[in-house]
Order: sequence, then C-alpha cells, then structure tokens
Amino acid sequence: MRIEHASVRDRLLLFVPGDTLRLAETGLAQGRIENLNAIERQNRILVEADWRFDPKPIHLRLELSEWLDHAQIRGQCSCQQRSPCEHLVAVVMLLENESEATDLEPHPAESKPMSPALKAWIENQKQPLPSALADAGPAPLVFLWAMEDSNQPGSELVIEPARFDAHAGKTSPESGRTAPVLSRFNPAEAKVEDLPEHELNWVSQLALGRTVIRRHEQWYVASKLRPAESLWQMLERSHCYFERLSPKRLHPGEPCTLGWYWQIDEFGVQRLSAQVAGVERMRLLKTVVGYVVIDIGRAEVRSVLSDGSDIARLLETPTVSPDELDAFLEAFAHTDLAGKVPAPRSLRIEAARDLEPEAVLRLIGVPVPAWGQAKLGNKLGMAVLEFNYGPHRVEPGFGVETERYRDGVLYRIARNYALEEAAAERVQEAGLKDAITIWPRQLPEPDSFGDFHYLLELNYHIATPEQWVSVIPRLEELGFLLEYDPSFPNQVLPLAEDWWAEIEHREAWFELKIGVTIHNERIDLLPALKRLAVDPQFPRKAREREPIDAEYLVPIDAHRRVRMPLNRLRHLLESLRASLVEEDDVGDLRLHRSEINNLKELVDSEEIGLKLDPKRRAQLRELSMTRKPVAPPEHFGAELRNYQLDGLNWLGFLGEAGIGGILADDMGLGKTVQVLAHLAVEKQAGRLTKPVLIVVPTSLLGNWFREAQRLAPELNVLILHGPDRESDFRRIRQFDLILSSYPLLPRDIDHLQREKFALLVLDEAQAIKNPRALAAKAVRDLNCARRLAMTGTPLENHLGELWAILDAVEPGVLGGERHFLKHYRQPIEKFADADQQERLNRRVAPLILRRRKEDVARDLPAKTTQIQTITLDGDQKALYESLRAREYLRVREAVGAKGMGQSGVVVLDALLKLRQVCCDPRLVKLEAAQSVLESAKLEHLSDMLEQLVQEGRRVLVFSQFAEMLALISELLTSMGLTHLMLTGQTQNRTELVDRFQAGEAPIFLISLKAGGVGLNLTAADTVIHYDPWWNPAAEDQATDRAHRIGQDKPVFVYKLICASTVEERIQTLQARKAELAAALLEGGTSSVLRFDEEDLEELFGPG
Repeated sequence: MRIEHASVRDRLLLFVPGDTLRLAETGLAQGRIENLNAIERQNRILVEADWRFDPKPIHLRLELSEWLDHAQIRGQCSCQQRSPCEHLVAVVMLLENESEATDLEPHPAESKPMSPALKAWIENQKQPLPSALADAGPAPLVFLWAMEDSNQPGSELVIEPARFDAHAGKTSPESGRTAPVLSRFNPAEAKVEDLPEHELNWVSQLALGRTVIRRHEQWYVASKLRPAESLWQMLERSHCYFERLSPKRLHPGEPCTLGWYWQIDEFGVQRLSAQVAGVERMRLLKTVVGYVVIDIGRAEVRSVLSDGSDIARLLETPTVSPDELDAFLEAFAHTDLAGKVPAPRSLRIEAARDLEPEAVLRLIGVPVPAWGQAKLGNKLGMAVLEFNYGPHRVEPGFGVETERYRDGVLYRIARNYALEEAAAERVQEAGLKDAITIWPRQLPEPDSFGDFHYLLELNYHIATPEQWVSVIPRLEELGFLLEYDPSFPNQVLPLAEDWWAEIEHREAWFELKIGVTIHNERIDLLPALKRLAVDPQFPRKAREREPIDAEYLVPIDAHRRVRMPLNRLRHLLESLRASLVEEDDVGDLRLHRSEINNLKELVDSEEIGLKLDPKRRAQLRELSMTRKPVAPPEHFGAELRNYQLDGLNWLGFLGEAGIGGILADDMGLGKTVQVLAHLAVEKQAGRLTKPVLIVVPTSLLGNWFREAQRLAPELNVLILHGPDRESDFRRIRQFDLILSSYPLLPRDIDHLQREKFALLVLDEAQAIKNPRALAAKAVRDLNCARRLAMTGTPLENHLGELWAILDAVEPGVLGGERHFLKHYRQPIEKFADADQQERLNRRVAPLILRRRKEDVARDLPAKTTQIQTITLDGDQKALYESLRAREYLRVREAVGAKGMGQSGVVVLDALLKLRQVCCDPRLVKLEAAQSVLESAKLEHLSDMLEQLVQEGRRVLVFSQFAEMLALISELLTSMGLTHLMLTGQTQNRTELVDRFQAGEAPIFLISLKAGGVGLNLTAADTVIHYDPWWNPAAEDQATDRAHRIGQDKPVFVYKLICASTVEERIQTLQARKAELAAALLEGGTSSVLRFDEEDLEELFGPG
C-alpha cells in the first residue's frame, strides 16, 4: 500500500480505531472491495461498492460532499456497525490509492479512472499531518471536541484525548513508512515523562471532571480546565478536531455576536435559535471561557461577545405551539427580552376541509446486522403508509384534524378516515403484512417502528428490497404513490410520459440519444437498451397468451427500473439492435451516414413514437440514401450498359453523401469503365477541383492509363512510377488522375500525404486485405475527401478481409478490428450466427455494390472481349530492355550484312526471345534470364484465376508455349487450384474434355496447336489468351471452344498484353500489316517476310 504523503486516508485514520484500520488494510490486501462505482450528482459524489463476504457480499454507500472548504463523508454499510467500520474505511483508502495512481501513470485501456469531480474532492483533502509525527519520541496528543448533547444548543463542551500511534498502522512496502492512527488516551494513566507539562495539566484536569458516554466512547466534560485560558492554549499548541466528522484542525477565530431567530417546524411549533452572520453551519457550546461558536465549515472556534447569562436564559426559552402563540405574544411584549430578540412569527391559520388523501407507500430498506445476514440478507424491505392531503404529508393517526405549517400558514387539515382505512385495507390486499406481527424476533426493532409499517413475506421469508420488484406493479395498480428511500435500492418508476430522441449530425456520422421523461426527469435509455440487446432472458418474441398491454421492467441504473410497454420496447430494440450490440462504450449511439434510411424509419415509426425536434426531423427527410439518376458523361468512349448506368448512379450517390464504398462487381463487368465514367461526370460538372489518386497493382498502371485516354481523354493523367518520379510529385496538382502502385505507395507516402485528394481509388483492393501491411497502413495516412475500393473478391478467406477493405475506405463504419472480430467474425464464422450475418449484410449493403455475371446476364452480349494491359517492372523490365537493345543491334547487323529479305530467321528469333520475356523470363534460354524471378503477366494471371474461381467461373487458358502452360500448371498446383492441361503430347484429349465439361476442374490449360480447333468446351464461360496471336480468325476459333452452340452463358474473353513491349507493337501491326504479323506470331518463314526499316524501328525501338 503506497503512502507517499499525508492524504484523506491518513487524515480519516485520525478518527478511526487502530483495530478498524488493521481490518480495513487486511481486506484491501485480500482484494475484498469489488464493484466500486462513483457517480457525480450536482455538488456531491455517491460511491458504491461491495465487500466480498460469504454467503453474501456487504454493500456500502458513501456520500462525499463539500461545503465551503469543509469536506464531509457520510457512509452506510449493511454490516450495521454504529461506528465507522473497516468496510467504509477500506473504500476511502482505495479511492485515495486510485487517485495517486491517476497522478503517477495513465490508466490502462480497460481501467476506468475516477471522475474529475471525485479526484478533485480527494485532492482537496490532502493536507499535511502534524509535523511532530515525523519526530522521534512520544507521539503528540490529539483532543477531540464535541457537544455533550448534540441535539441541545449551548450544551457543555466535552473532550476526548487521543494519541497518534504510528506503530499501530501497517507498513507500506513501497515507501517504508507507516500509516498513523489514533488510539484512545486514558487521562488517568498520564505520566510525567510521556507528556509535555501543559498537556499533562490538561488531561489531569479533564480526569477530575464528569464523564459522559457518547457513541460508546467515554468523553470528559471540560468544565474543570484551569485557568480558563487553557482552552485557547489547547487550540494553539495541540491538534484539536471537532468530533469525528471533520478532518480539519480547529483553530481560533474572530469573536462574534449572536443573533436570534425563531425556527418553525412542520407542525408550526417555534423554537428560539441562535445564529452568526455569514456562518452556514455552526455549533453553540458552553465552555469554561463562556459560550463559543464552532464554525464547522472553516474549522474555527469563535468566542461569543454576548453576556453568558443572557445566552443561557434565552436558550432555556420553551417552544411555542400554535395554540399558545397568541397568549405568548401578548406576554412576551411585556418582558425585558422583547428588545433583545424578535417576537415569534404570527401564523395565519387556514382550514383545509375538502382534501382527499392520496395514499403513499414510502419504501425503505431496514439494515440487518452482520450476524443475521446469512439467513435474512443485507436488508429487509419495508413499506410505511402515509397520506398526501394536497401538498401536506400526514401520517396515519387519531383525531378529526391535524396541523401542518407551510409558507407562513398553519393549515388545519380535516382527515378522511374512510379513505385512509380503505387504503390500509388495500395494503393488505396487495399481500403486505403488519411489520409488528412478523418482525423477526432475533432482530432489534428499527427506529419509529409501529403501526402502518408493512413487510412482504415470500415463502415464509421476509422479502429483501430486491424481491419487492414483483409486487410493486400491483401496488401501483391499487392506487398507491410509491416513494423510494435511498436505503431502498430497487425503485420502480411509472410509465414514461413521453419517449424522445436527440440527433446530432457530424460529418459521416449521426449521434443518437434515446430516452424517456418520467416525473419531469429525462432518463437516458441507451445504457439499458445496450444491456437488453444482449440479454438472452429478454423476451424478443411475444409469448403465448401474452396480453397486448404487457409491460417489462427495464433497469436504468443500479437502483431504478422503469415500466415500459413490451411491444413498444421490442420495436425499438429491433430497429437498433445491430448498432446496440456493437457499442462497447457508454454515451451516444453512433450511426453511420449510410444508415440514414434506418434512422428515418426509427423516428417515423408509429409503434415506437419518438418525439424529435421538428427542425431535426425535417433535416432528416432532406437526407436520403436513394440513388438519383446520373446522366452519362458527354463524349465518353464507351456506351454504358444498364447495370453500368446503375453503378454510375451508385457512385454519384456516394459522392453526394460524402462517403466511401466498395465496387465489387465480378471480373469483366467493367468496374474501371464505371469509375472513369464517374470521374468524367465529376470533371464535367466542375466538382473535380482536386486530383484523384488511383492506386493499382504495378502490372495495371499501363492499363489504367490507356483506358483513361480511350474513354475520357479530357482527364489528364500522371503516372508516378520509375526512379525518376521524384520530380513528378511537384506536378501532382496539375493533373486530374494520379496513378501509383501498391509497392510504391509506402515509399512515397511522405510526399503523397502532403496533398489533398478529392478521391482515393483502390483497384484490386484485396491488396490491402491485411490491415498491417505497409500499403494498407499508407492508405490510412492519405488525406482524401472520399475513398473507393474496387475488387471482385472483397472476401477471399475470412470476414476480416472485408473489414480491412471497408475500414480503409470508410474508417470506423464496422468498429475497430477487435470489435468486428467479437461481434461479427467469430459469431458468423465459428457459430454460423444467421442473425449476425443478416445484421452485417444490412450494415454494409449501402456501401457495397456487387453484381455477379448471372445477375446482369440480360445486359451482357454473348461475348465480351477485354484487353488487359500489364506493365513490366523491376528485374523483368530491365531484362527486357537489355535484351531488346542487344537483339535490335543483332538484327540491324544481320540486315546490313544480308539484306532485309534474308534476315527473317534472325528477326523471328529476336522477337521470340522478347515475347518469351513478356510471358516469363524462365522461357528464355539465356543465363541472364534465369536469375530473374519476376513475371508480371504470370502474377496477374494468378490473381485473375483466384478471383475467377471464387466467382464460380469456368476458365480456358490458351498459350502458344507448352512450356509456359507447364509453368502455369506448377503455379496453380502451389495455389491449390484444381486444373487440367492439354498439349500436343496429350493422348487422352476426349477424356480431359469430358472431365472439364463434367465440372471436375474449373481451369483448363490448352496449347494453341493442340486445342485451338476441334474441341467443344461449352462449360467454360471465360477465355484467357495468355500471349497474343495475330490472326483474329484464329483467336476466334480458340474462343469458340467456349462460345458456340450449346453455350447458355455470356462468355468473357481476356487478352493479356504487356505494355510498351513487342506484344503491344505487334498488336498495332495486325491492322496495318496482317501478313507480317502472321509471320511474326505464327512462326512464318523468311520467304513471306516483307518489312522495312520503319517496321524494325516500330518493333525493336525503345519504348
């Protein structure tokens, strides 16, 4: 236990017996304090905790308050000890420990620090202990002051000597210091060698005086102190404290004058009382130096300047009842006191004749001593019957009328005994019994115990307050107004007067509050709704024969429950459950902008009936998640199909809402086309005022560049690639589209995060499915107004990948990663939780647009052909460039020596090597090529096939190189993708075709010469030409293996072309010089080659 300085704990221990301290410290060391909770309410702090105890825990409540600079602790403990018990002391010590820990180190994430008010209260109490404690030698004396009779102003001063006993405390292992405590000091045992002379004189004189017993302790009347000035010397030279209420040391204050006033109680009885101007709380005591006032707030002892005999005479003034008032006023006017004190206040008397009594049951908790708790519990619930006659509270009793004083008027209330007796009978009807008849004999009777006190008996046992919940609705039905005493921990509130909602719109989020109003108190329902949303005991569906007006008791805090219509509550929970079960934090409920339609349904629901500010309701109606039609951009380079127009509308909706999303169409449906159309629309509308950053796999940089030029040439494009890109960062703002790649993004993040982008587009966004990858982290560091992901496979292996992509484009929409794991991934993947799957689907539906090929089959032509341009990079690009330069030189030398017509073999060999580098460097039989492990086209093909197989596609892959097919087969095997392969060496062609048609494998690798003609493969819906061929008719023949009579699905054809290579240049030659292209691509002989210097430059020149 840490004791670094004098603290509220140390000062509290000045007033706690050493044995109690030791028990408290032992309990703390054993970790017995549990469920500590602090609540701030206005100018006070309520602290609750449990002390672990068999068979039931002991419950503690503390109230911390402060007036002026005086702090006060009030405590209740179910152990029922009269003096401060070890349980309360331990809680105060624990609070202090938490305060010190807050100062020295931050709380861990799962720990909740004290509120600022609680910490401030504790800090205010930290004052130095007496310096003498640190000195060697006997501990100093402490003198505790009190009133002999605390209910009688002007009673005698009594004093209890005590002594600091530093060795009675428990040593702190961290500091080596010991917590000091007070132990009682017996004046009769005072020794000369133990005390200074002045203290020895004081305690000796106290021992000669009369003693009184207060709170089981012996106090000494201070009437024998001599000389009289000893009292002031005691204040100055020793530590004096007022009772055990205040830890502030008393000190002398300025003399004061008493004023007098008449205090009136609820029955109109008046008592003459003393007061001092400017003092809020005081005690008037009689001492050897005369009367003194103790200002409790300032801990001051002030002498009274008034004559002591006059004060004594005034204090003896009897109380004046209303019946005596007139006679007393007449007699008082003729006394000599008339000029010294005011006369009693005249009372106006009014009759209250026709008031009907309202029956009130005041519910209280009667503590049970510790020795009886094993059988009876910590408390017994008790009801006390009272009546409200208008604003007046009246106890049951005798007499035709009773009197109550209120605001200067004495009301004489005529009682209605018939109604009072009827109320008493209704109490019995509810099942309550007279407390006197069934009170446990082994327990002492509580204060004010008598008639009209009732207990509830359940199964021959008296009910605890917690067990009263079942009878409370019945009491309300019988017409009783229920009042809950703080000692009764289970309050049931009536039905709400209204249900309300408050909504704040902050960027992409709505903050929602929902509550009810009861007795003009606005109660936040969200904490209770969050608990109910995960409570398996809550009846989510109506039970058989359930009444239409069935109600449910909802706990709203530790002590109160509110009655709610069950059907209405179900509607509310069902509307919000997806969000409620995910919220771990207290406070408002956060709903994403994409959930606006659900929010509008909630506030407009007649079944729920929430009140909402009319202006806010109107604002919600203006917001919408409806897709508005967007006209295609002018002069766009492609005609958009119907589903692509719908995608354009969806992208426009995201832009208008200012949120991100995932375009997750199947491969081949034109995601790039839709995004470029959206960007062209934004450009033409003048909304594209900042550049758009598009991040793609390196192999697709060229494809995006060419598609942008073809479809939307008004969009100027900058590619950030290559070693010379450093100078391009300064030009970013001059372009509409900025193309970068996933490998380069982390390297360039310092430059890119300085820019503000209108939109971030992530193509093949599965590249960031690992949120801890460098690219994924870099994406989150970019400064973008909006984000859009493009992927045909937002989910490849597990739901965590969907979270990673969606969180990158719309941060926080599904909560943090651990939150998502707890509420979605584990319930769905491990336990197949259909409800959570449905909630997740609803949550992400507005943010994901996914169309499968079969969903839009009507919009698709029978065959769709796409050229996918792939960019070489790194060692593969360097190999290609070095080989191109070398082969170009060899070709030129051959042409120079033999002429164009005789150099065909050299040209074809050179082109073959370059084409092989494009396919895979391992095809090239050169030593320099064998060390290059990269293949952009093969890597791109692997991504395509993995995605296509996940989409359920059946794929044919054609290549002219049988060796390339073997490399592809090796890759597919390592990926675990089942496939078949047909080459010129295959003997069982028909068997392989039948196996593919039967669905045995989703991928069929076919060499051009072996399978280009003569096969019927209508089970396939996708054709990939891995390397290009010149003759469109020959390509169509291969494609027609799938696209032929009997095919009932649209066929997608992909041609993989490496950008800025001989593949791309031969494709250009196809249209211009078909004969030359045929020879180049089909192994033609030199006899058919017809080319010139321009052709050589086009084929072999630098890119």
